[in-house]
Amino acid sequence: MLNLLPLLQSSHRLLMEGKEDPGISEAYQYLVSRGLTDEDLTKYLIGYKNHHPPIESQDSDLAPFLEMTGDLRLLNRKILFPILNTVGFADGILARSLPSYTGSGKRYRNFPLKSSEDCGLIFGLHQALPYIYETGIVYVVEGAIDCITLAKELPNTVSTLTSKITEEQAFTLSLLAQQMVVVFDSDEAGEYGAREAYTHHSPKFKRVAIKSTPYNDCNSSFLSLGEEDFRDMVKKRIKV
Repeated sequence: MLNLLPLLQSSHRLLMEGKEDPGISEAYQYLVSRGLTDEDLTKYLIGYKNHHPPIESQDSDLAPFLEMTGDLRLLNRKILFPILNTVGFADGILARSLPSYTGSGKRYRNFPLKSSEDCGLIFGLHQALPYIYETGIVYVVEGAIDCITLAKELPNTVSTLTSKITEEQAFTLSLLAQQMVVVFDSDEAGEYGAREAYTHHSPKFKRVAIKSTPYNDCNSSFLSLGEEDFRDMVKKRIKV
């Protein structure tokens, strides 16, 4: 398996040590504006890339990864969200463009390793794993920032990075949890994805439940309600 941790760790250090740097502060301030703390950034190893030396590896995953990322150029000026598997190795990277560089292109883009094909990309899984084991429950949201937000109150939260739970993702989660609680966005795609998850994946779990937030998603609800009211909402509307 290609080891991306050196790249991710250096990107995290760059973000945390460059908060006042004009070239980096936009990334940091964007994350803060979404309600993320330094503790959150460290917990999920979130970083920022503006340059990195070539990756040196003989792993068979290297060539496809370099081709997919344009020899890492497509990661430049991006906020990097590492997608770590159960043992803490990176199955891929979610890259988020800075608001000032987004233009008409995609804001988010996944860069998965070939090794993730069998289990599916699940953001936050490594961080949530002890709490999933402890409770037997996994909460599933769409976005990475929604995952980090809900995990402030329910640390057994992961993200599928889309409004769909794939067969691979569902199978992986079913090996770890007895109950799955889907908290997708309150839009057409999210509601459809939640119903599809209930229909297709219920046989894999003892229970599949669908929950919703008062605003479009977990992060919007957190920013609109504030920390205390968000905590109260989670206890009343989402926690099982």
